[in-house]
Amino acid sequence: MSEKRDCKIVQDLLPNYIEKLTDSETNNYISEHLNVCTECRRVLENMKEKLGATHTNEAEKQVKYIKKFQNKVKFLKILLLVIILLLLFIFGVTTVRKMIIISDLVDKGNQYETVTNYHLLYRIYTNHAYIEHEIFVMGDKIKTTSINVSDKGVESTIDIRY
Repeated sequence: MSEKRDCKIVQDLLPNYIEKLTDSETNNYISEHLNVCTECRRVLENMKEKLGATHTNEAEKQVKYIKKFQNKVKFLKILLLVIILLLLFIFGVTTVRKMIIISDLVDKGNQYETVTNYHLLYRIYTNHAYIEHEIFVMGDKIKTTSINVSDKGVESTIDIRY
């Protein structure tokens, strides 16, 4: 009867023994019992095989999880790189476009810098008024007209200078 009782105690302690969670005194007791009892040695071997398979499955799951995580991180890095490159491209295109426009305006300004005959017309629209200015220049002669349309009425002025 005590031998069966010893087997039950040892078999209950075997999982902890395999994981090395038992103290040295308990380890000695289990080792002595395993040297004598073939049944408990068989149970120990079965447990080691099952635990080894379980540990292998858990390790494979962890490796798969880490690989998935690494793949997600790689994807996010690539996505971030693409977004940054796209923003840099957009910034570059808009900057070059602005530079071209400014260069064209400077060229046109330089082109008309020596012109003595020209006509300018500009209009301003607001909620309550409409303003139109027109300027004619021929050499030293300047003619300006101004039309103001507002709630108060229409005002028109003409100025000619020689």
